[in-house]
Amino acid sequence: MLSLVLPKGSLEKATLELFDAADLGVRSVRLLTNNPAKVSGLAACGVDITARVALASAVTPYNLRYLVTKRDRLGHQIQDLGALAPAAESA
Repeated sequence: MLSLVLPKGSLEKATLELFDAADLGVRSVRLLTNNPAKVSGLAACGVDITARVALASAVTPYNLRYLVTKRDRLGHQIQDLGALAPAAESA
């Protein structure tokens, strides 16, 4: 099993790493991410995404605004924001 741990915001690096993985015979990945752009970007490069596994986020009063921003501006699929988070604003 090949495991890639990448920093936040590294879609380009993820794509390059997966092309290197293809050289090793990796044909598909189970992607751990809340970012749907990573899924579509890697799929567009021909990588078979067998599953997207959502990453749990511990929602606190200290990170709530950050998580809401990721959801509203970047489209991240963040679970458990629940009643704490304001609804996304219409553009």
